[in-house]
Amino acid sequence: MAVLKIGSGRKVFVFDLFVWSIILFDFIKISTKHLNFYLWPKITFGTFVVAGLLIYVVPLISAAISFFFRNTFRNTISSSWRDRSFLFHCFTSIAFALFVSLSTELEVLSGFQTTYFGLVPITLISYEYSPLYKKVVYAAAASSFVISVLISVFSFFSYRKELKSELILWFRLANSSSDYFPKQKANLIFVNTASMAPTINWISTKEESYRHTYQRKVPTSDDAKHYLTSAAEESRGLLREYLFHENRERGGDFSIEFLPGTSRALEIGLTQIENLGTIVVSPYEHPSQNNVVEWFVATFNPSIKHEKLKVDYSVLQKSWNEQKMRLIEQINSAISTADNSKRIAILISEVHYLTGMVIIVNEIIETLRRNYRKSNLVFMVDGSQAVGNLRQPLNTLANNLHREDFYYFSAHKWLLSPNTCGVFVAEQNASRYAIKPYDLFGAGLPSATVDPGVIFGIRSSLQYLISDKMANLEKFHETSTLLKSYFIEKIGDQFEVIQSDSEEINKSLFIAVRPRSGYRWKDKSVQEFWDEITRDAVDLTRVDIEGTDTWWLRISFPYFLQPHQLKQLLTHLRARVTSVN
Repeated sequence: MAVLKIGSGRKVFVFDLFVWSIILFDFIKISTKHLNFYLWPKITFGTFVVAGLLIYVVPLISAAISFFFRNTFRNTISSSWRDRSFLFHCFTSIAFALFVSLSTELEVLSGFQTTYFGLVPITLISYEYSPLYKKVVYAAAASSFVISVLISVFSFFSYRKELKSELILWFRLANSSSDYFPKQKANLIFVNTASMAPTINWISTKEESYRHTYQRKVPTSDDAKHYLTSAAEESRGLLREYLFHENRERGGDFSIEFLPGTSRALEIGLTQIENLGTIVVSPYEHPSQNNVVEWFVATFNPSIKHEKLKVDYSVLQKSWNEQKMRLIEQINSAISTADNSKRIAILISEVHYLTGMVIIVNEIIETLRRNYRKSNLVFMVDGSQAVGNLRQPLNTLANNLHREDFYYFSAHKWLLSPNTCGVFVAEQNASRYAIKPYDLFGAGLPSATVDPGVIFGIRSSLQYLISDKMANLEKFHETSTLLKSYFIEKIGDQFEVIQSDSEEINKSLFIAVRPRSGYRWKDKSVQEFWDEITRDAVDLTRVDIEGTDTWWLRISFPYFLQPHQLKQLLTHLRARVTSVN
């Protein structure tokens, strides 16, 4: 049925209109012959065969044509249009099958044919009436034979790994409604979900409808406030389903609160750590979050010690055990110089913002903090590149988060929210806030001016991804994984992917790429490179490597990418490197 749905659309609709024009032409012709076309057509086995062939074969041929011309015609259509087109096609097929039966009887009445002797009709009198569709059928039969041969050849070659991969990716994407695709420039190659997701049609339409309803209720009214509070509560429920899917019992111990942005969530979490003396920032943490820590220390309590651990780029391609031991060694070194009479907060990401490497935070916490009740360590886990990117973020990690520990993330990256939103997850604590933050969506609404988009955006995106037992999230993750594998397979000799030797931590949906040994960037400056790559309509993230004059590229694989776009991306990237010799 999926193939039939893919094949249904504009091409099939045009075919159906052509069929109706044939029927109309013949009815006009019948009326000029003064034949009685008010006869009931005889419904025979042949009627079902004709209807069935039309219903199934036409969309299949349409789907085959779409694949052959996948790099030329790439317009998407909505699911509702496909459904209506397929229903109209079914109706047309049945109507045509009945017309074939009726026209056969009218041929007899006209005296054109009464019976068959072998395959040759016996004509009683001169030609009176022969339906137009017969001439069309002969031409269609010949065309179908040619198409069948082409499809057979295609099927043979599709067993080649390259074409088979493209067929699988095309099938997944062709079966997606235009509602699932972003609103963006037509020729844009978007590989930057790790920074900010584009606006998805379905999500933005839903978010706008929620805003419209909210405005109609009058924002200052109790009805509107209840509507917004209910939207926040629904979002919490969907997040619990996702974040604690494999750990439901523990999930009941946590509260989920919303803030205008990710950095604000980190800031709020820091203010709740009593007797804070030191903040250690992991080398895997995004620089923007280190900036938040710097700002917090400067404004909240300058006596707090802040240490950003140095990034060792050479370790990023080693095994997880080697990276883990190096990270624990760095953190222990920072702890050893801290004031142990005060709390030590450690900021660490669940997914490395640059390479996409999954950091097994559970192992880090369990090594550094054997007993949380007797420890002065507090863990702040940044899930911004994990939630929506990984199938199971947080989940069992919650078993190691206690008291002032917290987990936070953004909704405008992998969760596809059209609006910024920070999510703060921590153990429930009724006395957490001596003074409730003015912009917090907790049990009640913020005390400051409310931006309903914070909630309506994440509500819409969660309905899109998490509703229906996370069906869309699973489907999109599988497609993105295929796209990532396809890109890595095609990357060639000029580039290398920065991945760990441990495959189990290379599971996220983005990678880092740099020129392979023996190659370098052709452009003399970062700005020159950036001008060229943006001129090619490529949206990605460039990361400057500390202590060098070079840079790496971060490439994401959102589910709506097309294989031909990845080919174009590789062409553009290869044009930006040159041999060292």
